[in-house]
Amino acid sequence: ANSLKYVKGAGQNWAGVKITLDTAVDAANGEVITANVHSTVARDITLKFDAANVERKVSHGGTGWEAMSFDFTGAMPADQTVIAFFNDLTQQGDGSADWTIYIDNLAQTTGGTAGPTIALPVDFEEAADAYEITGFDGGVATVEAGPDNANSLKYVKGAGQNWAGVKITLDTAVDAANGEVITANVHSTVARDITLKFDAANVERKVSHGGTGWEAMSFDFTGAMPADQTVIAFFNDLTQQGDGSADWTIYIDNLAQTGDGVTTPAGPSAAAPTPPARNAADVISLYSDAYTDVASNFDAGWCGANSVSQISVAGNATTAYLGNACQGIVLNAGVDVSAFTNLHVDIYIEAGTDLTSSVFNLKFVNQPGGGALEMNLNVASSPALIAGQWLSVDLTVNLTNFTGFKEFGITSNLNNKVWYDNLYAYKGTPLSVGEIDEFNFVTYPNPVENTLNVSAGVVVDNVSIFDITGREVMRATPNAAAFSLDVADLNKGMYLVTVKAGKQELTTKLVK
Repeated sequence: ANSLKYVKGAGQNWAGVKITLDTAVDAANGEVITANVHSTVARDITLKFDAANVERKVSHGGTGWEAMSFDFTGAMPADQTVIAFFNDLTQQGDGSADWTIYIDNLAQTTGGTAGPTIALPVDFEEAADAYEITGFDGGVATVEAGPDNANSLKYVKGAGQNWAGVKITLDTAVDAANGEVITANVHSTVARDITLKFDAANVERKVSHGGTGWEAMSFDFTGAMPADQTVIAFFNDLTQQGDGSADWTIYIDNLAQTGDGVTTPAGPSAAAPTPPARNAADVISLYSDAYTDVASNFDAGWCGANSVSQISVAGNATTAYLGNACQGIVLNAGVDVSAFTNLHVDIYIEAGTDLTSSVFNLKFVNQPGGGALEMNLNVASSPALIAGQWLSVDLTVNLTNFTGFKEFGITSNLNNKVWYDNLYAYKGTPLSVGEIDEFNFVTYPNPVENTLNVSAGVVVDNVSIFDITGREVMRATPNAAAFSLDVADLNKGMYLVTVKAGKQELTTKLVK
């Protein structure tokens, strides 16, 4: 639909658009201005009445269309010229780049966020008055941070509840003219059927979910798309997969209407390369399934909360860099890394991204107030940034003076377009084949139900099991080469099992 489109030119530090109304606004019509604003980069939006010189600033998350509210209560002028500023100076480094913003539905209201009145799409980050959600048959439905830390529809099924689902009532009915295929991203850690049903019309389509985390799903209503505004998503019927006696959680996001096919979510479809085996003493891992991560506040909020989120890519935990200008990692305690010589990280940038002005910068920080070492990656660096495939970066670093390494920072303008894994410092060389063969172990059965058996070629000193967030959920000191662990109390999901024997350490994945 027609929107106000604003294109900022490269090198233009102040960016904005002036909207001159035919008549002045009147406070009697409300003292809150609402608008729908589309941006793919997180930034501040300032709305200003020019003659009266009053303004209000609201933060945009960079997630596409967002409903925004500018509250002028007590200061609403009689003014007909509105200026929308989209950044000031070089916020997020935008001074050297050009970008596009859209504005629509600029309106005046008596209070609060009016929000869009929509059918589809719904990404569950828009105004809540665009839809209502109700847990079906006793289930609990909310909108909150999902596995990727962005707002999603979260549905929790209660134990003993045989029919499970959520009812989504849209403000307006869907229209077949907008497409006869419904797509959605659905997160489940258990394989199950997902049924999408239009309630009044009583038409439904069923699609199988593989249980691999976030999956893009397509429900084809071609020839049967109703004019209906109530959508029910069923997640199982009766006791499919024995779920009648258990409770579990499912997330839905990006519910949309299209003409054909499924919209594949951005990001990598394959997991990052597996790092080589190294002695535990030769690695300081900040984020990796292959090694034990050092304890830290991984999202310290240097540039705001929720700088990153964790997603699952082909069963492998991966970090998604979100809408803030930086991410800060603060270790729980300082670490001596003066003997470490290299930094490794695997980076994936969304296919088709223009990398001309893109950066991905990595910085070691000594104890607060100490020195720092920054490495800058761009299209001219070595290695150079690339898009559409995993880039394995190994950099030589001089950390001689870093006896109290405490903080690590990442800055990038690739907001919501870059993912990374296997971020660690290391020294020495990978273990040789012979060294690896001397210490090997197997876990069985996998997937496991109640008892996990471990068999190693050497005596195991200790074993730890971590969930996908990195939290240790079980530890044992078997002092044996073959032993069993009772894992009946662990929730279903993906885990990492780390086994240590002397100075050697190996990790494998476990599914329950």
